[in-house]
Amino acid sequence: MIVYHFCTSINEANAYILIDPETKQALLIDVPEWTPMMEQVLVEQQAQLKGVFITHEHYDHISGLQKLRQRYNGLKQYPEKDFFHNTNMNKTATLKLGDYEGQIISLPGHTPESVGLYIDGIIFTGDALFAGSVGGTISSLQAKQQIEAIKTKILTLPENTLIFPGHGPITLVSTEKKYNPFLQP
Repeated sequence: MIVYHFCTSINEANAYILIDPETKQALLIDVPEWTPMMEQVLVEQQAQLKGVFITHEHYDHISGLQKLRQRYNGLKQYPEKDFFHNTNMNKTATLKLGDYEGQIISLPGHTPESVGLYIDGIIFTGDALFAGSVGGTISSLQAKQQIEAIKTKILTLPENTLIFPGHGPITLVSTEKKYNPFLQP
């Protein structure tokens, strides 16, 4: 799996392009904005954009969606809307990208529909979990729900799992377990 990271001008939100090097299928994770540099990566890698994965629907993660859809008519969006109709926090679904299969994980708290994507030893967490921090919530109930989701669905992944957040630098599960002050007992 090849991962390209883009720190965008919209609140310095991260966007990522994943490419299966064998099949050349690509997936965009969040789209704060659609830039010529993102297009250039797809062209240079001769990759076909299969879809866009949205971690949550705050403007700084979806502002480029309309422009992206104009460029790629009929582009599939993940997760599908019916994923959110079930409020079961343990709900998961899969996403296929070339020869890779990812798991869509519900991570409610920052927003009720927040999700992550775990694929090939990497988890894309949106604004649920950052390096040394967590995303903001609007109530103590949502904060508790978010911490529980992080502890049961992210920190249980292998220690060397890379965490690609919606803002800020990449980190590791082992680092967040040990040093993130929001996740300490």
